[in-house]
Amino acid sequence: MLFDIFSLSAGVYTAGGLIRVQLRCPRCGARSEVHVRNGDWNDLACPACRFFTRQFLRAAAATVEPFTGRLGHATVAPYRFDWARIGWWGACLGPREERRVPVCFQLAGRGLNGRSFLFRWTARRLDDDREVASSAAVWEPCPCPDPACRRNRLIWWLPPTGAWDQEALACDVLVTTEDGAALFERRLELDVAPVEATGADESATEDGGAEAAAPPPSPQQTEAEVVERFHRLYYYGSPGEHQVWARTFWLNVPCLQCPLDLWVYQEILSEVRPDLVVETGTLFGGNALFLAQVLDRLGGGRVVTIDLNDLPRPAHPRVYYVTGSSTDAELVRGLLGERSGEKCLVILDSHHSREHVLAELRLFAPYVSSGSYLIVTDSNINGHPVASRCGPGPYEAVEDFLRENDEFQVDRAREKFKLTFNPMGYLKRVKSPRGEQPDRGVTP
Repeated sequence: MLFDIFSLSAGVYTAGGLIRVQLRCPRCGARSEVHVRNGDWNDLACPACRFFTRQFLRAAAATVEPFTGRLGHATVAPYRFDWARIGWWGACLGPREERRVPVCFQLAGRGLNGRSFLFRWTARRLDDDREVASSAAVWEPCPCPDPACRRNRLIWWLPPTGAWDQEALACDVLVTTEDGAALFERRLELDVAPVEATGADESATEDGGAEAAAPPPSPQQTEAEVVERFHRLYYYGSPGEHQVWARTFWLNVPCLQCPLDLWVYQEILSEVRPDLVVETGTLFGGNALFLAQVLDRLGGGRVVTIDLNDLPRPAHPRVYYVTGSSTDAELVRGLLGERSGEKCLVILDSHHSREHVLAELRLFAPYVSSGSYLIVTDSNINGHPVASRCGPGPYEAVEDFLRENDEFQVDRAREKFKLTFNPMGYLKRVKSPRGEQPDRGVTP
């Protein structure tokens, strides 16, 4: 489900610029006004029912409907793309090198009548991400309610590719509008393990797909492969399931975090005992509430959280909500400039483009105390290992930042639970700006 987006701007749409828009929630129909970034992915939330999703927006004056103000075909907003089901199976029809694997995508066309879309998929090896097969087709959806409609079914046969030493392949799926705007993206795992020919016939469903769970990891799989597969499963959810992380709550407030990272946050807070925790990207306030209640148990500290949009959020005496941009240097100086004597910890969780995160890193780094942390969240996107087509993001920003700043080191010990949404993101200050060496208790 996606939000409908209506323009409230004066007709100037700059790529990368902020636009004030009105959202219409696809779940409850409530309307709200927010700022979004043009030509980029945006985290959108309904303040009434707390529905959350991530959408791409690309708008120009020519794409605004003149009577309704709705942003037209250059945004994904008017479209309803429902992921209904995916079926696949592998049939060993001869020697291993001759194996063929049919890949079936069963889609849903609700709300898409009268439009054409480009459906692309790319199969890659799991061990080195090397491409082994790809294809594309123009999809003209049938808007009928039948979930097994054959017009909404796309089937290909994977040819022999030299990759059949793999038990599974990664499959990147991308659906775009005719003008190239991204509508849907997901990485799947295709089971290509050989089965008996008779078994393939028995496992096939009426519509040529298969309803089979992913196979258990083979003994040959490395720990990294197992962790990566579970990471993608946890991030994307099972077919037809909304992402698990988007349905994560702290005391009934949406938190949108990996619980294992939340546990690491409380460990860091307990060790560092900060006087001030700064968070960028508040959204519903679930993470700020979690941090504040950990500080309650520790007996001190405050949370300052910054967001472009003012949404209904839980009140807590330790939390101070600020409306504004996390890259506004004047705003940040006003909030933190007179707190030099306090121990400060920073969590960056706002816009996830490389440029924005790098600007945040440069802006907030001087305020992080010796031995404390500058935490960069969602560095798992852009193929680390999820959302491979979203473009350079937090992970790449951290790499750039560390090349120019030797005062921080990545604390890999904070990734001990294997699954983290913040790989390379736990940056510990090990050197003060004056060249002191306060703490090097990090794991290389």
